[in-house]
Amino acid sequence: MKLIVVFLICLFACNPQKNEDVVVSGYVFKDSPIHFMRRHYKLRIWYEYVYNDTKYEGVKTISKGETRYFEGDSVFVKLNKLNPKGSIVVGKIKKPKKEVKFVSKPKKSNGVKAYSVVDKKPIFNYNGSSGEDALSQYFSSEIKDIGVREKGIVGINIIIDETGQVQSQKIARSANAFLDTVAVEIVKNMPAWEPAEYKGEKVKVTYLAEIKFNAD
Repeated sequence: MKLIVVFLICLFACNPQKNEDVVVSGYVFKDSPIHFMRRHYKLRIWYEYVYNDTKYEGVKTISKGETRYFEGDSVFVKLNKLNPKGSIVVGKIKKPKKEVKFVSKPKKSNGVKAYSVVDKKPIFNYNGSSGEDALSQYFSSEIKDIGVREKGIVGINIIIDETGQVQSQKIARSANAFLDTVAVEIVKNMPAWEPAEYKGEKVKVTYLAEIKFNAD
């Protein structure tokens, strides 16, 4: 019996639980310059985040050349399920842009399923460009602003409604939990598209977007 107990203890010890990283949102509640190390560091931030209904706090020293964070910034926080207190800030959550792009009253969605084949595809315009070039410029700009350093590709299915607004997002090709979360955030805050058309009417349509993070 003793041998069985010892064997089970050894078996459990040799097979530790798998560490699983999760990404949660948090915010910076205080920032402060570090004067005595000015040559090497710029800033220290204190941040809060919630996991499983429990609030945690963390502190991070921002090194020279890193993304800057300030009081009030919303941030992505990566932590381990087995050690929720161990965390690291891995990027900013960009606030939605306050812009109105409208000419006429939008048609309310009528609950009709989104089309996959249309007569006129939806068009994305950004910074003087349109189509794939505009999408690439927009994604690159957002990735830079958020301060993402990881590499990866995320495929995301989106539905663009009759008014050109992004209605929903669903990961089609995952990179990792962090990049997937950032991709959804970027797409959610996109400016309006030129809507798709089918038989002369503006319709909802599905569109697969590919977001390349820090691709060479």
